[in-house]
Amino acid sequence: TSPARGDSDYDGLSDPTELYFGRNPASADSYSTIPFIENFETNTCLPGSLNGQNGWETFPPNAALVQTQEVYEGAQALTIAHSPSTISTARHLFAQSGTNVMWLDWYDKAIAAPAPTAAPGSAFAFYFDNQGRLVAYNGSSQQWLTLTNHAPVATGAWVRLTVKLDYSAQEWLLCLDGLSVASGLGFGTTSQTFSCFLAEGKKATLDKLAITATMPAGISLDGDNLPDSWELQYFGNLSQTDNGDPDGDGLTNLQEYQNGANPTAADSDYDLVSDGMELRF
Repeated sequence: TSPARGDSDYDGLSDPTELYFGRNPASADSYSTIPFIENFETNTCLPGSLNGQNGWETFPPNAALVQTQEVYEGAQALTIAHSPSTISTARHLFAQSGTNVMWLDWYDKAIAAPAPTAAPGSAFAFYFDNQGRLVAYNGSSQQWLTLTNHAPVATGAWVRLTVKLDYSAQEWLLCLDGLSVASGLGFGTTSQTFSCFLAEGKKATLDKLAITATMPAGISLDGDNLPDSWELQYFGNLSQTDNGDPDGDGLTNLQEYQNGANPTAADSDYDLVSDGMELRF
């Protein structure tokens, strides 16, 4: 990046973006790049305040803690909680890659939140309501949309949340536990490239964060429970159904996926006993 493109200090973040985030565009900072993996384990973060660890900033400074009590995987996770009446924030800035598509994937404890009183100042935003439903912001219609196409999530349950950001289309989609629950949502604010991950609220607990330019494994966008990558691996298309049995072994495609079997071979392990027979007995 050169000054002609608006990055006077050559640190990978444009001058307007640095000003927006309160940084000095004339003084080079060190920003993380994509892909970015943060499991909140001791290789990147020690227990205690997250502020200043591995490039994270929190507002107020004691708003987010790396803790060992509520964890999805491993020994540590992040909890954002300053006070019951205060919105707390944890953010991480990234050098702008110019990539048109970005994927954000993490695990989160479902905690009900009140409806925001203003439009979000970010490309995407969502929360869980007190019925366990996801509520996502559609910038195209400037409305919060309650999603009723998924089962209500129990308070405190760990869920996988995945967001795809399409900067060419200025649209985003949302997946819950690997399945698409909303797509074609307009950006809350216009943005040309990914530069910040922001988590905020009165309370939030998250773990196993991954930010990449490629779709994470185990994601299905075509309305079935079969991950798209799995369908493409075995069939080269996304036209398969959960209940299909193309190899005639008595197992549906979904059962084949769940049991690690080959949906195109009736006897995945070549022991002369069909997959369906082995699973049955």
